[in-house]
Amino acid sequence: MVTAEPARRVLPENTSASAQPPGGSGLEAGRIGQWWFRRSVRSQILLTFVAISLLAEVLAATVVIGNARLATGVEIDAALTIAERFVEETVDEAVGASEDGQPLSLAEMPLHLAGLRHVRIVVEDAQGRPVVAVDAEDDDDGDARDAAPAWFAAMVGAFDEARHVPVVVDGQRLGTVTILGEPADEIAEVWDDASALALITLLTTLAVLAALFFALNRILDPLPRLARGMHDLEHRNYAVHLAEPKARELAAITTRFNALAAALARALNENAALNRRLLTVQDEERHKTALELHDEVGPCLFGLGVAARSVKAAAARLPEPAGSSLGERATEIQAIVERLRVVNRTIQQRLRPMALGHVALADMIRQVVDGFERQQPTIRFDLALGPLAATYGDSVDLTVYRCLQESLLNAVRHAEARHIDIRIGEGAEAGGRPEVRILVDDDGSGFDLELVKGFGLSGIEERVRMLGGRCAFEGNASGGSRVRVQVPLTAAAGPETLR
Repeated sequence: MVTAEPARRVLPENTSASAQPPGGSGLEAGRIGQWWFRRSVRSQILLTFVAISLLAEVLAATVVIGNARLATGVEIDAALTIAERFVEETVDEAVGASEDGQPLSLAEMPLHLAGLRHVRIVVEDAQGRPVVAVDAEDDDDGDARDAAPAWFAAMVGAFDEARHVPVVVDGQRLGTVTILGEPADEIAEVWDDASALALITLLTTLAVLAALFFALNRILDPLPRLARGMHDLEHRNYAVHLAEPKARELAAITTRFNALAAALARALNENAALNRRLLTVQDEERHKTALELHDEVGPCLFGLGVAARSVKAAAARLPEPAGSSLGERATEIQAIVERLRVVNRTIQQRLRPMALGHVALADMIRQVVDGFERQQPTIRFDLALGPLAATYGDSVDLTVYRCLQESLLNAVRHAEARHIDIRIGEGAEAGGRPEVRILVDDDGSGFDLELVKGFGLSGIEERVRMLGGRCAFEGNASGGSRVRVQVPLTAAAGPETLR
C-alpha cells in the first residue's frame, strides 16, 4: 500500500518553526538586530570588546564590593570585640578607683577610652542621656582618607551592631558605655583601592581600544576596496585589479576576486567577438538577400512592366470591346508591377541601404535627416556632426544608420515634437577606447519606454549591445525624450576605406 508523504511546511528564511508571540519584544529585538547589522565589521568588533569590558568591570566591581563588605564586617566585628573588652577593663578600673574613695565621673570616662579605631564610644547616664562621645581614630599613618561616596558606602553596607557595657557601682547603675561600629575609614580605604584599580582598568581598556581601532583599520582596509571592485564588476568594468593585502584570508578572497574579474573579462571579450561575428554574418546574409532582390527580382519586375506595356500597345490595335478589356488588364498589371517595385526598393532599403559602403557615413546621416525634413516640414531638425571617419565597416555604419532612423521615427510618431536636436560624432570613453556617440533630443511629450521599445528601439538596443555598446532611453530637461547611443570602435571596427 502506497501512502502519500505528508506535506512539509516551508518556512521563510531567518524564521523558526514556532510562531513569534505577539507583542513588542520581537519587534524590539528585530530593530536591535537591524541596527547591529547596519554597523561596519570594525564597529561590531569594537562594540563587542566594549561590551565584554563593561561586563568584566561589572563582575569585578561585584567581587570588590562583596569582598569589601565581608572584610569590613570582619574588621568592624573585631574592632567592636576589642573595644568592648577594653571598655570593660576601663570601667572595672574606674569602679575600683571609686571604691577607694574617689568619685566616679562619667564625664571623665572618654579620657580613658581614646585611641580606638573603627568604633565610636558614647557614654550615657542612668537616664539614657548622652554625656560625652569619643569618635574613632584615624589610620596609624595620621593621614585622613577622603570619605567614600555615599552610594559606594551604601553598596558596601551599613553596620549597625552596637555593644553596651553598663557602669555599676555598689549595685547601682550609673550609666552605660555604648560601642558603635564606624566603618567609614575602612570603606574609604576600599574606595581608594577600587578607584585606583578602576582608573588603571579604564586606561588599559582605552589603550586596547585604540590599538584595536588602528589594527582593524589596517586589517579591514581591503574590504572597502573589495566593495568598490564589486561595484566595478556590477557596471561591467572587468579590467579592475585589486592589490593583494597582507591578511591571509583577505588575500585569498582578493586573489579569487582578481581571477573572477579576469575570467569575466575573457568571457566578455569572447562574447563580444561572437556577437560581432554573428552580426557580421547577419549583415552579410541581408546583403546577399538585398542583392538578390536587386539583381533577380528587379529585372523580373522590369520585364513584367515592359511586357505589360507591349500588351497594352497590342490591345490598342484590337477591335472593341476586346481591345478595351485587354488594355484595362494591362494597365492593372502595370500598377501591380509598379507597386511591387516600391515594395522591393523598401525591402532592400530595410535589409541594407544601397549607399552603405559607397557613401561616407556623414553623407548617409545627412540623407536620413533630409528625408525626414521633407516628410515633416513642420518639425525643425538641427544636425551637428562631429569628427567622423568615412566608414567604420558595415556593422558599425549600419548600426549608426538604424539608430538614427529609429530614433527620429519614434520622435516624429510618438513624441509629437516640434524641434529635434541631433548630435553625432566620434569620442572616447573614460578608458580611452574610441566610440561613436549618437544623441537625439526632442521637445515632445516624452514617451512610454515600454511602448516605444515595441516600435523598433528594442531592436537597435539589441544591436548596439551586440557590438558591446550602450543604449539609454530617458527624459531630458525640456520634458521631452532623449536617446543616447554609444557604439565602441574596436580594432575590427576601425575606420575603413569606401568601396
